[in-house]
Amino acid sequence: MSLITKKFGLTKGLEVKVAEQQVALSEFNQRQIAALEYLKNHKKITNSMYQKLNQVDINTAKRDLAKLVKKGKLKRFGKGKATYYTLAGSG
Repeated sequence: MSLITKKFGLTKGLEVKVAEQQVALSEFNQRQIAALEYLKNHKKITNSMYQKLNQVDINTAKRDLAKLVKKGKLKRFGKGKATYYTLAGSG
């Protein structure tokens, strides 16, 4: 993985190297990133699992998961209580 360098003007010469993957995930909140990390080791996640993982209510989980689907990070399967999500590209 190649690294990019981002300079901050706080101190001369201060450079922080940030992995491209971290930059790509910067548009997501910590809850969404936690779900993506969870899915690296598990096949699927449900709304209920997301709620427990992040200690949020059902509506927050719905919004966060919908954004991940819209951004192409997750794929949604099923309807209603049978709905689950996988990483896009997996099944």
